[in-house]
Amino acid sequence: MLLYIHIPFCKRICSYCDFYHTTCLDLYPKFIEKIKNDITQSEGGSLKTLYFGGGTPSTLSIDDLSEIILSINRRFDTGNLKEITIECNPDDLTLQYCKSLYNIGINRLSIGIQSFCDDHLKTMNRRHNADQAISAVMNAKDAGFRNITIDLIYGLPFMTESQWQFNLDTAIKLDIQHISAYHLTIEKGTLFDRMNIKPVSEDVSERHYKMLRESLLSNGFSQYEISNFCKAGYSAIHNSGYWDGVPYLGLGPSAHSFDGKNKRWWEPSSLTKWLNGERCEIEILSSEQRAEEIIMTSLRTTKGLKTSDEKILNSARNLLSQGLMEYTNGYLKIRPEHFLISDYIICELF
Repeated sequence: MLLYIHIPFCKRICSYCDFYHTTCLDLYPKFIEKIKNDITQSEGGSLKTLYFGGGTPSTLSIDDLSEIILSINRRFDTGNLKEITIECNPDDLTLQYCKSLYNIGINRLSIGIQSFCDDHLKTMNRRHNADQAISAVMNAKDAGFRNITIDLIYGLPFMTESQWQFNLDTAIKLDIQHISAYHLTIEKGTLFDRMNIKPVSEDVSERHYKMLRESLLSNGFSQYEISNFCKAGYSAIHNSGYWDGVPYLGLGPSAHSFDGKNKRWWEPSSLTKWLNGERCEIEILSSEQRAEEIIMTSLRTTKGLKTSDEKILNSARNLLSQGLMEYTNGYLKIRPEHFLISDYIICELF
């Protein structure tokens, strides 16, 4: 089983973010109390990974993180726990904080850098600057971390190709193990949406994506999912579990859970409603819905969908002839160079 804990607190709201978050830090103590209680009340089980996401999990104190992890150790079987990840803002990662994270058992850092250009960071309303981003990685290394991933964003309408190449070159020079690169999407209700920021053209998207793949693949990274690149042996176990259909439990406001078969449930996207014990929403998937979901998640990966189903292969015939997909050793795959239009390809397949 995978365990995800959603930490909703943010000191500042990023211009592009539509994940559930809150700046109401007054409720922090109540959150800590309830999340530990929810862990204690959960059914337990054997954990493969633990992931602190958000929000900004690095707003949590080391003492509170340590208590949460101790609660998990008491309730769950952690003998096979391979990966404990925490998402962090660069400006939170002082050397002392990194050392403390390492000492309480966290073995993977996901650092939300997004860009190494200060003007981009200001426009995105990030808390850190480029120097702090680089220092955060150095501090993590000095503290002992050997499994570090950073997030980057491309397809920014105010980013030049030379700036995108600079971001990629800077990330590569940091000698980290994993890079997650996401194309900007203007989500409804975000600050970018209210600012009437317009998406870049398809041509710009394609050029940015091509630069991403060429830079990382020629520097020791392999692509294993649409947005994820890693050095050998450093793919994200937790995220890969989502795409492989592994059961997961989500705790905290807006957190989602899945039983590995056909049942999904999710907590309310409201800290106050969650604190007040409002019940989860539940969805029972039909066999057809679950089959479609397996297809969609599998095709996000370079491994692809293992299938010999004639109906699926017939649906893919035109996509195969166009060179958008391939069928190799029993796996149907989207060619990685065409991942940028994966939504179109999957829609055509269905």
